[in-house]
Amino acid sequence: ITVYTDISLLEMSILFRNINDGMPLNAHHKRQSYSSVLAELIRDYAVIYKSSLQNIFSPKDIKVMKGDEFIAKCLSYVNNRKYTKVDLDNMYMNPQLTINTNLRKKSDFKTLIKSYLKEIEDYKFPSKNSAFDLFTMIWDYKISNQKITDMKKFVNIYCLELIKLQSNAQTFQSPEVKDNKLV
Repeated sequence: ITVYTDISLLEMSILFRNINDGMPLNAHHKRQSYSSVLAELIRDYAVIYKSSLQNIFSPKDIKVMKGDEFIAKCLSYVNNRKYTKVDLDNMYMNPQLTINTNLRKKSDFKTLIKSYLKEIEDYKFPSKNSAFDLFTMIWDYKISNQKITDMKKFVNIYCLELIKLQSNAQTFQSPEVKDNKLV
């Protein structure tokens, strides 16, 4: 056993990855190993809203931090409307811009993600994508200055429509977008 008594946060992150190098860490385990306010906030929200995240992810997925990654993906969408592995990695490697713009004390992201995670607690989602689509829709309304006055009702309507679409055998054509308008 080795005990480290004089080690910086950066050195701890490096040590964690080196020690676990032989173990199969997933991409989000590696991201969360970087010490920052961003990583800490994501972990905290995943703990606080665990019951909501359990409606999206299996117990196994929760253990491998898929819920944490989901919250990070929502934040990445808010940052630049991108949420690929590369975008998430970049957000964690350079967290300052994200911290300064979206993790301030009273940021729109923090307010919205808390409201969203609180309201989805009562709904079981058929897929991670449907839960993420709901968040992106809510965020897109927010940035276009459209206010959702009753988040509970909005989430309920979304989930009811989702159930209708899933049970419908008809195939629907995706709308085309041209010049930021539906065609």
